[in-house]
Amino acid sequence: MTRCLPIAAGLMMLIGCSAPPETARVATEHTTPMAGPSTSAVAPPAPAPITTEPAPDTPSPSSGLRDVFPHVRVDVSAGIVEFDASVPIDAHDERTPLVYLEVVACPPDTKEHESLVVTLARGRDIHAALLMIGLQSGAPARWDWTGPALVAYPPSGDAVEIIAAWGEGASAREDRITTWIISKRDQATLDADGGRFVFAGSRMVSRGGVERYEAEGAGTLIGLTTFGSEMIAWSNLYHHDSSIADPQWIANAATMPPRGTRVVVRIRRAAPS
Repeated sequence: MTRCLPIAAGLMMLIGCSAPPETARVATEHTTPMAGPSTSAVAPPAPAPITTEPAPDTPSPSSGLRDVFPHVRVDVSAGIVEFDASVPIDAHDERTPLVYLEVVACPPDTKEHESLVVTLARGRDIHAALLMIGLQSGAPARWDWTGPALVAYPPSGDAVEIIAAWGEGASAREDRITTWIISKRDQATLDADGGRFVFAGSRMVSRGGVERYEAEGAGTLIGLTTFGSEMIAWSNLYHHDSSIADPQWIANAATMPPRGTRVVVRIRRAAPS
């Protein structure tokens, strides 16, 4: 039986909730994310303060945005979802020039030391907002260890574009979030990787008799490397365990703002490839 996300009854009536058979099957399992060793070159700094307010005077491409959940806004007609966040890492410290990344966005107390942004918005709320603009969720990627060799199954779901906006007045700017990520090997941005972000939808898991939206506890609201619990996932798979694959992605100091900067993350359907 397909399980729906725990969203308000009125919203359920508006948008419905469905999942593909494989996602529904996985949702009933008790799962625990695999924990690989940290890829940070040095001990992580103390967490940056997490703002509870949106970035001031951040220009919006839409005048129809409405608050639908705490820190989450939607313009259904324009097909835009945005949420408030802040930058938890320092890509500009000369003493620690390589800030390795595993995820793009996470909740507090999860993966801040290896994430581009941290947000107080709940994953299940962002998920519901994405359904409101007509996006269809798929399923996270998974690794199959049952055979003689590791087999990777990529994530599925509608492709999305992710924009980061910050700053005030004349200094306000926005970037594709992919430009904040570069390869340690050749300094090419994530755009050159040939992948895309997809609305994988995470999954519901049961722990201690309580059902939870896994991307929240796992810190994988928007993924980069592959844990298998992502709400939004990068379509090309990179294992998060450094004993299996060398860490590749680092924060781009040339594009991303300083630690503590308040950011608005905008998500919309990607143009056909």
